[in-house]
Amino acid sequence: MGICQCDFFGGALFALAHFRALCSTTSHFPSCLFPSIIDDTQIIGLLSIVSSTYEHFQIELCVIGLFIQPQKMRSMVTI
Repeated sequence: MGICQCDFFGGALFALAHFRALCSTTSHFPSCLFPSIIDDTQIIGLLSIVSSTYEHFQIELCVIGLFIQPQKMRSMVTI
């Protein structure tokens, strides 16, 4: 379950909590991009490091009580 879509402050508070995990992950994996819209974050980078990046991000989110929902995940690989 995500944040309440009708509550502006819910989205703002989520973004503040999410920011710590995102900053930690971007500092460890500076070659990746992390476009995010509230509770949807993508990881864009070389296939060889995206898996490690995902694992790091997942651990950082767990520290603050947030969990990635695998059913919302999708991957795109272009050559």
